[in-house]
Amino acid sequence: MSDGLESSGTVPGASGSDSAPAQRRRPRQSSCRREHVLLLLSLAGCVLYVLLVWDWATGGAVLRGSRREVVVLYVFAYTDPEFLDNLKYFVKEAVERDPGVCDYVIAVQRSHGQLDPSLLPPLPPHARYVFHENVCYDWGTFGWLLMGSGHVDPRRYRYFFFINSSVRGPFMPPYARGLLHWAEPFLSRLDASVKLVGPTISCEGTPLDGDVKGVWRRNPHVQSYVVAMDSVGLKLLIDDGRVFQCHRDRWNTIYYSELGSSAAVLDAGYNIGCLMARYQGVDWRDKRNWGCNERLTATSEHSLDGVSVDPLEVMFVKVKSYMLSSEWSFSKKAVKYQRWQEQQ
Repeated sequence: MSDGLESSGTVPGASGSDSAPAQRRRPRQSSCRREHVLLLLSLAGCVLYVLLVWDWATGGAVLRGSRREVVVLYVFAYTDPEFLDNLKYFVKEAVERDPGVCDYVIAVQRSHGQLDPSLLPPLPPHARYVFHENVCYDWGTFGWLLMGSGHVDPRRYRYFFFINSSVRGPFMPPYARGLLHWAEPFLSRLDASVKLVGPTISCEGTPLDGDVKGVWRRNPHVQSYVVAMDSVGLKLLIDDGRVFQCHRDRWNTIYYSELGSSAAVLDAGYNIGCLMARYQGVDWRDKRNWGCNERLTATSEHSLDGVSVDPLEVMFVKVKSYMLSSEWSFSKKAVKYQRWQEQQ
């Protein structure tokens, strides 16, 4: 059969002198092919690296073509010694590394005798400080920035972040740090269905006015130390009428603003999302999911199905003095990760 003749390398009537050179040429041809393959793989690797760097420089898949269509509102209150370090880390890792994709407005909550303004870290041109009396909780200050201060025109922007100084971040894995814009994992989760995103989601409820025997809200909610939304999501929160009010009571801030923001989104038929590995793909509009994690917050020590969140999973974690003195694992990790970065 022809297959047998070809595999034997012997053709009837062919001389040995004719077949020997052909056999000697095969290794050189195979070697050339291997070199070509290696060259193509090297070129592909270089192209991939350039694309990753370009992706970072232009802000990522969601942010590309949307330069300065993102505004980050950060509320800083010097009510804990760690909060200044949290702010400094955010400025170093988010603001200074940003290639100009986002605008940053940092509202400093002023209280008499709390902070020497010279201690605030310097900012690049796409970031600025504004000062506000510490009379509202974070959500009231966000509302003031957006609707009452004249410092931010929400019509200019497509995406919005609200962040407070109780958290340290953004933390990125070493293989992504410097190649992926920190905002991209949040904004890539916003789509036609999802209108509010953050690091974590909790199903822990809260009572109105702190009255445990009174009215409760028990809807799942994006925990409000970091939240991201698009212009549709922002309009839902504004239209609610209570999310951005200057609530003077902590309980009502949690009820109307933290849980109320997610409730406004869910009530409008949209979904919420987070970075947590445990909750990817969950439809929070389905009330069968409203008892998640036995209604415990995910941001306490060992409270997430027996373990704790990790800075590299959720990007931002709480760092407060009492958490460090009590050796909460995610706060300790955040400080360790920061120290390792500074030693590099």
